[in-house]
Amino acid sequence: MLTALRQVALVLLGVALLEVALSAFSPLVTIQLNNRGSNTETIGIITSCYYAGFVLGTITCFPIIDRVRHVRAFCVFTVLAANATLLHVVIQQPIAWMILRAIIGYAMAGVFTIVESWLNDKATSETRGRIFALYTAVAWAMSSVGPLGLNLQDPHGTILFALITVFMASAIIPLALTTVGN
Repeated sequence: MLTALRQVALVLLGVALLEVALSAFSPLVTIQLNNRGSNTETIGIITSCYYAGFVLGTITCFPIIDRVRHVRAFCVFTVLAANATLLHVVIQQPIAWMILRAIIGYAMAGVFTIVESWLNDKATSETRGRIFALYTAVAWAMSSVGPLGLNLQDPHGTILFALITVFMASAIIPLALTTVGN
């Protein structure tokens, strides 16, 4: 089990960084929209666009992964999500936020497809359950940490968008440093 854990530890670190970012980002979007006086329907539509993008990503991201392989595709999807996150600061229109949220959902579908296929590839019949249990524990634990980050700065400003983007982009580092093949 220790050998299997070593093979997936960097992937789990990347997941941890992404989960912290994603779990802080969703409530931040809602707080920002509410602060601007958006109605609840608009807020609901904008936040739901993440899931629409996620569904689209699960259907269409495989050709990208197949063409450029896992590590490079992970980098592409993560940078796409980080860029879309930071663009929330630059573009303030609700329709743009809908598109950006869908892009983040699409990118995260690609990321999680890569992560789960990577974990599945490195697991054996004996370790698969433990590895996926650890993956789930890391993801849930880190997603409980992210919203606490909203207390670091004023959630009505732009600093938190930048910090979330840093966490997202930093998820690339552990995977880029792996020596494990695709």
